[in-house]
Amino acid sequence: MIFPSLPRTPISEWLDVYPMTLTLTFLNLFFFFILSDSKVDSKVFPDLMSETQKSEYALFVNRTAYYFLEWQNQEVRSLEPGEIMVISRSAFSSRLFLESINHWTSKVDIVNFDNWKKDFIQLKNETKNTPSRLFGLSHELKNSSTWLTYQFIQYDAAHLIVNVLSLIVFAAFVETLVGGWLVAILYVLGGMMGGLFYLQLNPDSGLPLVGASASVSALIGFAATGVLRKRIPFITIISFFGWMMKNHPSSTKWIQNIYLRPEWILVYFLIGDLIAILSTPAGWGGSVAHVAHVGGALVGILLGLSYKWGIKKSLFSRSKPTT
Repeated sequence: MIFPSLPRTPISEWLDVYPMTLTLTFLNLFFFFILSDSKVDSKVFPDLMSETQKSEYALFVNRTAYYFLEWQNQEVRSLEPGEIMVISRSAFSSRLFLESINHWTSKVDIVNFDNWKKDFIQLKNETKNTPSRLFGLSHELKNSSTWLTYQFIQYDAAHLIVNVLSLIVFAAFVETLVGGWLVAILYVLGGMMGGLFYLQLNPDSGLPLVGASASVSALIGFAATGVLRKRIPFITIISFFGWMMKNHPSSTKWIQNIYLRPEWILVYFLIGDLIAILSTPAGWGGSVAHVAHVGGALVGILLGLSYKWGIKKSLFSRSKPTT
């Protein structure tokens, strides 16, 4: 496992060196603490820790998976626990399935369907005013403000930590290279392109898009293509690199710094997204917007190549003799 390494500049100098990076980081942290779906979830499921609530919720998720299969006219068969979670998540993310609940009825399990339908509609009503529904980007809510606000709304703490850590590393790297304003432009344009990819390539999605992932992908794309012979530091933990380097005199046994060539960054960060996109059947959604990552990265790649080409052209023109 490898992680991007934090900038080596002393923290006391960050405000002078990375003002835009810190501004974007602060906005993500600020909006997380005032607008987080995790706070709403604790109110929706206040007694979920009790065994009774766990059993009832597991039964609800189980029925959701089976009804979704029936709704898709697929064979209703015995499912493994992992399959149930994947299928039920796809059900919750399917806009057409959510819209059809009011007029669709199961022909396989008529007895339990009405109770499940009542619980399902109640869950929809309890979560319709969550921050992600109000400020996220979706087919139902895609006004001019949500194209920007969704980029600063993180779903939970894990989502926040991953995005903020990557934001600090790559925004700081780009800011030292081209300045803070281009970092802001990359962040916003990458988020918008990621949102556009998400809406266009997921026409059936009923989940709102939230998070800074597409924006961070734009920064990664720029860092990978806009630099000239530079390497970006990463930390490896219990990885192949760690196993190979564990006896190096200057390294800890399982934690080392390595320096990756910029072009490998895109491979590392996007290979999982591309595999997920290609392996996900049409109509089956998920909780990670992989296509948004690709859309954001595309903005960074194009701007990075333009920047690198501009530098090379400038250097080439300055090498010409003048008359």
